Amino acid sequence: MLIENKFRNNDVISFKVSSGEEILGRYVREDDVNFYVTKPSVLMMNQQGMGMIPYMMTVSPESEYAIARASVITYARTDDEIGKQYLSRTSGIQLS
Repeated sequence: MLIENKFRNNDVISFKVSSGEEILGRYVREDDVNFYVTKPSVLMMNQQGMGMIPYMMTVSPESEYAIARASVITYARTDDEIGKQYLSRTSGIQLS
């Protein structure tokens, strides 16, 4: 039986983790223990509204990050509009 993944490579996925943070990242793959993403960012409120900053500032955003399933409360494909903003910020390409 063929099991199809819910997400494709480079889909923008949102995770709510047990620490309360919401993490956005580009989906790479998953296994029984972890989700793997690149370019993870977190949502932060600032004076202009909602903004995104890198989840980890001391490592390359191009690295593959493992997010432990045990720490994930819920996850889903990111809303299209927020996903476009995320892709513009992480790629430098302005999407319409």
